[in-house]
Amino acid sequence: MEENEELSRYNGDSQNNREALQKIKSKAQSNVLIFGIIIAFFLYAGIKILIDISALESTYSSSVPESEIRFIFKSELMYGIFSVIGKWGCFGFFLILSILVYWVKIKGNLKTIKECNALIGQ
Repeated sequence: MEENEELSRYNGDSQNNREALQKIKSKAQSNVLIFGIIIAFFLYAGIKILIDISALESTYSSSVPESEIRFIFKSELMYGIFSVIGKWGCFGFFLILSILVYWVKIKGNLKTIKECNALIGQ
């Protein structure tokens, strides 16, 4: 929010304003990179769970033994979530986390970068 306030005070006359815009832009680019990596991790985790559980389901025709499922889920919390929502629910959980990070953290930073580019190009 404070970045957008700083952008609204930009008058385009001094070198200091240009340097301040570069600083704001580089901070926003760093945030996009960091949160992009977090999104990639969430998508990786969701896809990995989906593939692992699907492989177990194809191996065991009737039902997958609990010990095999517990081997995939190292934490008790994740196993509990899987027990309630299943493999597609786990995939959807990580997909929703990815979308949430995009909307909350990345979207505003992309707008800031676009505004900075427009002001620097003037």
